Amino acid sequence: MQFLISVDRKSNTLPVLKATRRFCINFLSKEQRDVCMTFASKADDKFASVGYHLSKMGLPVIDGSVSCINCDVNSIIPSGDHEIMIGDVRDIEHFGGEPLIHFKRAFHTTVS
Repeated sequence: MQFLISVDRKSNTLPVLKATRRFCINFLSKEQRDVCMTFASKADDKFASVGYHLSKMGLPVIDGSVSCINCDVNSIIPSGDHEIMIGDVRDIEHFGGEPLIHFKRAFHTTVS
């Protein structure tokens, strides 16, 4: 299984991702709107105000997230002002909870 991420070429995160060739996708919980906005910002140290621990692969897992997927980058594709990184899934963890969904510029949750 594979996942992809698209990273702005001006992002401070891109050089780190290229050097480590790994990434972790965190699925935030419905209570983590503020965390979502922090990571959507241009802040220099996005982890400064966010609790996290390291996965088995040594990647940051945001505390309180619903689940996470750890990937090894297998290819990088330039695309305009972004680079698309395609990663092979190496580990999936599920912690439970209701996910936060961002769609059409608004936050949503699932209906139980």
